[in-house]
Amino acid sequence: MNGEASLNPQYKRGTTVGEGLYNRGLLLQNQTTSPTQRRRHSSTMPSSALLYCLIFLAGVAASIKSENSCIHFPTSLPHMLRELRAAFGPVKSFFQTKDQMGDLLLTGSLLEDFKGYLGCQALSEMIQFYLEDVMPKAESDGEDIKEHVNSLGEKLKTLRLRLRRCHQFLPCENKSKAVEEVKSAFSKLQERGVYKAMGEFDIFINYIEAYMTMKMRKN
Repeated sequence: MNGEASLNPQYKRGTTVGEGLYNRGLLLQNQTTSPTQRRRHSSTMPSSALLYCLIFLAGVAASIKSENSCIHFPTSLPHMLRELRAAFGPVKSFFQTKDQMGDLLLTGSLLEDFKGYLGCQALSEMIQFYLEDVMPKAESDGEDIKEHVNSLGEKLKTLRLRLRRCHQFLPCENKSKAVEEVKSAFSKLQERGVYKAMGEFDIFINYIEAYMTMKMRKN
């Protein structure tokens, strides 16, 4: 005991076995580490701690920002829907004139899915349907049409991103039978399906609005 106390002035009576081993480890490290290395090690410790603090604070700030954006999402939704309608306006008459079929592609059964327990999945699948199946083909009708359709697609992607961030608006689980019927009818129409789907994009916006109105009432 006295030998340890004389070797290590930090050793105090009542020190536990673990603390004694720790103190002896510090003594050995000090004996085997040069003064330059000790200064270098001590100078990097605050920098590392500061880096971890900055990373942590950045994560907290991002989380708070995301939560705040979701809080204000219901009030910003009407503006986003107006932007969708405005973006569709320049090509609306073009596609609706090209659509010579009387039957709707986006039927009432799809609206019922939007307003029912499958609403989330129906919305998610329909956004994907327009972005991946409809709009790429619609862009082939000339550069002017392509520019407007591309702009419309970007606004639809923005809406999808906001919905995914605020996951209470898009907690998807099951498949929508109505969406499968839309896709099947679209495929059967072949080239005419593009004009049909694009011509009814305003109906799709109305369905989005119906879904979001229902979700906001529940939340």
